[in-house]
Amino acid sequence: MYIIVAGGGAVGYNLTKLLLAQGHEVVLIEMDRTRAQRISDELGSVVIPQRADEGRWLLEAGVERADVVIAATGDDEDNLIICQLAELLALRNKVKKPRTIARVNHPRNEQFLRRLGVDATVNPTSMMLAMIEEELSTHPAVHLMTLRQAGIELMEFIIPGISPAVGRQLVDLQLPPGTAVPLILRGGETIRPTDGTVFAAEDTVIVLLAIDHEPVVRERLMGNVS
Repeated sequence: MYIIVAGGGAVGYNLTKLLLAQGHEVVLIEMDRTRAQRISDELGSVVIPQRADEGRWLLEAGVERADVVIAATGDDEDNLIICQLAELLALRNKVKKPRTIARVNHPRNEQFLRRLGVDATVNPTSMMLAMIEEELSTHPAVHLMTLRQAGIELMEFIIPGISPAVGRQLVDLQLPPGTAVPLILRGGETIRPTDGTVFAAEDTVIVLLAIDHEPVVRERLMGNVS
């Protein structure tokens, strides 16, 4: 698949890295030139250091042949514009419309983006509310988004007190290759983890992983919770 990711923050960067590891063709558009250069130094020439909400740079990225466009910036309006531009440019060039996925930072905007044609949205706040509503004893993990054609999914885990992950560093868990942990929610704190981040009981952990790796990731984060 050919995938365009707009926004090189924690989510966009980790998603790009995982998709590349899965063998997909990916272009990342990031307007902050310093960040774009840093990502390019690590991942290679897959980064365009420009604004993704300008049509000329989506065209430069090859939006006419994209299968998926993921708008993962920190601005909901930009994410909407990116998704709408991707659709309009596909229509103008008489090619198949790419599937559009937008990150939503403010819950009030989620339905608005969907009504305006975005195919799928990912809202961290709604993720938290959904988890609260789950019966944690029988539903220790929640599937937030699945890209079956790409073979990956976004999942949310709450770490129980009996988990083998409690008190251990992320690097020590030896999660499967290509697995990314872009975000941990701990109380009212939002943590962008590093290899040295130590897990605590009741941490909410957002994970990008290959679908086939779910059983291993679940066991290493959750233990034998049923």
